[in-house]
Amino acid sequence: MHPIVEYIKNSWKEHRNNSDKKNTFAVNRYIFPQIVDMLSDCKDIAFISIGETKDCIEYNKFEDYGHYLKDSKNVLNIDFDDLECDFTFEGYNFKAITDEQAVQIYDFLMKHSDKHIICHCRAGKSRSAAISEFLLQMFSDKYEECEANRINSDKTPNGEVLRKLKRIYYEYPN
Repeated sequence: MHPIVEYIKNSWKEHRNNSDKKNTFAVNRYIFPQIVDMLSDCKDIAFISIGETKDCIEYNKFEDYGHYLKDSKNVLNIDFDDLECDFTFEGYNFKAITDEQAVQIYDFLMKHSDKHIICHCRAGKSRSAAISEFLLQMFSDKYEECEANRINSDKTPNGEVLRKLKRIYYEYPN
């Protein structure tokens, strides 16, 4: 077991017993399955899995893992690339988060606002970090950062993901 997984497991247990707030945290796609295996039976957790588009996978020669969790009411599987805007390069079409995907994420978060949120993207630093950052900024009365997230010092939340989620927050009635 990866040391961060053990740390998350211990931190999670302590937090759940000592806090009224829910945790949100972002991890990479390699740690995510270990965390899911450890916590998937918990009814107070919702999971967001962010993958890349097919063109991004092909261009970067990434191994396509697909989404680890399938068809579940507490799981959102979604695919968009880590970009601020769409662009085409060498015949490949790279796609940033769409307005529709932002609404889908927002609706999922609102539906599961009584749960801890664990999200992942490839590196756990940008797209998933933006979702966690959104929850921390807009719902600080309900969410706090997981202690394990604080050791991820390379977090750089994707600005477009964060902007779109905030725009929906201010436009939708809460």
